[in-house]
Amino acid sequence: MGLTFAGVDVGGEKKGFHLALTDGQTILEIGAELPLDQAIAWLTERNPAVIAIDAPPQALIHGPETRAAEKALHQAGFRIQWTRRQGNGLPAPDWMNHGAALWQALRHALPHARLIETFPTAATAQLANSQIHLPLSSLALLTPHRATLKDALDACIAADVAARAHRNQTQIYGPEDELGPIHA
Repeated sequence: MGLTFAGVDVGGEKKGFHLALTDGQTILEIGAELPLDQAIAWLTERNPAVIAIDAPPQALIHGPETRAAEKALHQAGFRIQWTRRQGNGLPAPDWMNHGAALWQALRHALPHARLIETFPTAATAQLANSQIHLPLSSLALLTPHRATLKDALDACIAADVAARAHRNQTQIYGPEDELGPIHA
């Protein structure tokens, strides 16, 4: 198999991670509701070149009140779950802590992989540019409730972002952001 690309939809610890793998043409596989250790093993076994993660690399920021990337997305009309500033007295949401743990673990497990942040809601505006096919049969293993399906679809959209990022075809929000840009 040639290069592959992965997308990750991040949930809290109870919900877990939804993952999708593509070769840039077809969604090859979906992993659903995996805990952190299983998500790392799943990704390590498949060894994608680019991984697009629907969570910031850190659960709290150190700089200004808002991230440049999130501000750019908000100005583009998207509803944002803002990354909180360290020291403001509010803890980070569970899913952001879980996402930050994934980033950290992936940096060690797959140091050669390019890790990028994505926002699948914004990436849906790019679906007309997608070259990826999603066989409906790949959704058959999901638990039959709407939340899991939406999370799996977000992971598939994130995988598309990873493939397009490899080809330098993503919309980039906040290139000067302290945590890095968000790709859509």
